[in-house]
Amino acid sequence: AIDLNISFMESPSGGASVGSTSLLFLRFLRLNVRILRALRFLRVLRTLRFVRFSLGSSTTDPQRNLNVQRQVTEIILTALSIVFITASLIQILEVDASGKPRFEWHDSFYLTVVTISTVGYGDLAPITVEARLAICFIIMLSLVLIPRQTSRLINMSSDPGSHGKLPTASMRHLVITGNGCLAHATIAQFLKALYAEEQGSSAVLTSQLPYVVLLHHHPLPRDIRLLMNDRNLLDRVSYVRGSALVENDLLRAKVSSSEAVFVLGDPGSDHYAKEDGISLMTCLAVRSYCRGVPMVIQLLSANSIGELAHTLDPSWPLVHAVNVVEIKNLILAKACSIDCFCTFITNLLLPPSAALL
Repeated sequence: AIDLNISFMESPSGGASVGSTSLLFLRFLRLNVRILRALRFLRVLRTLRFVRFSLGSSTTDPQRNLNVQRQVTEIILTALSIVFITASLIQILEVDASGKPRFEWHDSFYLTVVTISTVGYGDLAPITVEARLAICFIIMLSLVLIPRQTSRLINMSSDPGSHGKLPTASMRHLVITGNGCLAHATIAQFLKALYAEEQGSSAVLTSQLPYVVLLHHHPLPRDIRLLMNDRNLLDRVSYVRGSALVENDLLRAKVSSSEAVFVLGDPGSDHYAKEDGISLMTCLAVRSYCRGVPMVIQLLSANSIGELAHTLDPSWPLVHAVNVVEIKNLILAKACSIDCFCTFITNLLLPPSAALL
């Protein structure tokens, strides 16, 4: 439509009724429209970036990685098949009165790519009815096949059981598991102490602080999700839905490359012995999977500390057990003999900032 208006204005009859300013504006508009159409090729860059991410990412499941590579290959072969078959059909169907093809094969290939990619420069166009019908059929076929296979690729490569950006194996990160992952107060206090800013500095997280990966088999609670979406914790905390008793889930959480594993219990539980039993089972599974990673386990009952020594193999590295009740009793006992001991310990344990996350 813009080209027709420009042709009319450049004609002797149209030029007398419109000014040169309108003609220059339409020429400028036509140039911008062509530039914007050409920018549609940037979709290819997004596809290539996604393919590179799918093939270059270190997936923990070799079978899933193989399926992703097969699906990427299938998409590429499907696109190439559509383009080459369409270009050949156009060259066969688009003929003049003498039966000679109107387009060379490279012109047919160019017309196919421009048409399917919805760029549509308009410099080449089919004339015969057969070629137009073939192009319409190929366009509808590509609109069905390519998005369907791309959606399948996205479903294969994505991890529906994770939330947030997972750190790579080379990044510093901690893994937190146990029922304490679902306790908002426990996780909030842990992250507050870990990411507490220094006295007098701004609350900006530096790249030297480790990432945190939460691992639990229950769906992500809403309050934990809101906590993870905090501006100070965004892209620093991720959640992996899985069990510490399953080796594949430990691979997804990158436990073997973590700096430490924390097994936290739920202080809100009414059965401390049962909660400690779950924590001990989790600790045993993680230690059996990876013996070299430091571990800290939170036990709610003081009697469970002795069970920990009998549960683990003595040849394995030490697992640090923390019992809040025992620590409180020791602090109270020391406070009886040392003045201001409770205040001293409190100042050491609490972060410098009193601001909550």
